[in-house]
Amino acid sequence: MLPHSKDSVYLLQAHQFFSSSISGLQLLINMRPFASLPFNSESLSYGVGISTKSNVIDQRRNTIRVLPGYQITIKVIPQLVGATDQFKKMDVTTRNCKLSGEINDFKLINTYSKVGCEFECAANKAIEICHCLPWYFTNNFTGTPMCDSFGGHCVEEILTNEANYKQCSKWCIEDCSGMPMTVVTSYLPIN
Repeated sequence: MLPHSKDSVYLLQAHQFFSSSISGLQLLINMRPFASLPFNSESLSYGVGISTKSNVIDQRRNTIRVLPGYQITIKVIPQLVGATDQFKKMDVTTRNCKLSGEINDFKLINTYSKVGCEFECAANKAIEICHCLPWYFTNNFTGTPMCDSFGGHCVEEILTNEANYKQCSKWCIEDCSGMPMTVVTSYLPIN
């Protein structure tokens, strides 16, 4: 990387942004009105997910639980991963990763990512069993009908099972480029 290239300036700005102790997104949720209701804390929990622009927002896996009565600190450490043009020309089996444009036979994702591929795998299992897709999935509903409430429950049950995401490990390999993130979460009780 050249010292004065556009990329080095971007990386410097990203490093300065992420290394600042007061930077970042701050989200406050006032859960006091719900804390006195006769529910357990599990029913009051929210989920927060961390995703990149090109990745599928997976609301069922890798979410961070936000519980009432706790201050939660979430530190996200991004890592930039890239591939050279020579590496990209190699066969998929040789390089053992997929490029963002290698999305043959996918219907729900437009850009390849391992997370997106696993989601599509689980969704295909749901279509096979439930014979429908929920209204909030990308679909023109010409081949697969929209779910009613029972079909929606069927899809949710399948998408909640982690095993359904791992059945396509042969096809869902790592991304050749992107921004994998390490997420560190800490919980501090509020007195």
